[in-house]
Parts: sequence; structure tokens; C-alpha cells
Amino acid sequence: MSILVFSIFISIFIYKNYSIVSNQLVLLQNEKIDSIIKTITPIISINLTLGLEDNIKEIVNESIKLHKELLLHR
Repeated sequence: MSILVFSIFISIFIYKNYSIVSNQLVLLQNEKIDSIIKTITPIISINLTLGLEDNIKEIVNESIKLHKELLLHR
């Protein structure tokens, strides 16, 4: 009987830890993506101001190639 109770507690503990770690990974991923977006936004803005649309396409394409997670964002 005590082995069953112990197993249940261990299972709950493992589940809680997995849940916490999983949530932290999602938060870190979102922070990374937000950081990437904040980095390229001024560059895009400058190119828009100067009318350099082709540069914008290149910047976006390069950013997506380097950071595939941008495609999965939100």
C-alpha cells in the first residue's frame, strides 16, 4: 500500500515539474521571438522610410531562415 501511495506522489511531482519546465520553455521561446522582432523592426522601418522594399523582403527572408521559430509565432 505504501508503495502505491509513494508512486502516486512521485507521479504528481514529476507531472508538476514537467508542467513548470514546459511553461518556462514556452515563455523563453516567446521572449526570444519578441527580441528578434524588436531587433528587425527598426531596420524595416528605416528601409520603409527610404522606399527600399526589396531590402525589407531580404531582411524578412533572412530572419526567417535564421530563426525558423518566427513562422510558428502566435
